[in-house]
Amino acid sequence: WQSQTSGQYQRRVHGDHVVMLYGYIRDKDVFERDYQLFLSNRLLQGLSQSEQAEKSMIGKLKTECGYQWTSKLEGMFKDVQLSSELMEQWKATVGGDIAVELSVNVCTTGSWPTSTMSAC
Repeated sequence: WQSQTSGQYQRRVHGDHVVMLYGYIRDKDVFERDYQLFLSNRLLQGLSQSEQAEKSMIGKLKTECGYQWTSKLEGMFKDVQLSSELMEQWKATVGGDIAVELSVNVCTTGSWPTSTMSAC
């Protein structure tokens, strides 16, 4: 643990606190829906500060929530990785010949939330 930066340590501690609080929540489905919505927003807009921290949090939630729900979150990460790889391949083959900026995301049905976030 000594090699961790202060930020990494803080993220780990906050993750532990979130998982502990999850155990006390009565309406777990509301937490799961909101967490999935916010995670999808971070992933699709590239707002996640640390992919490692996000995956660590999912690992912690897996022990508390189970595999079924967290497998959807893991699927979202796989889609983001696949999207990145496909865009790199496209740019290498076709992208240099076309003067168009393109960004495409693969979103597997069932992994991503289907409802939209309401503005505050």
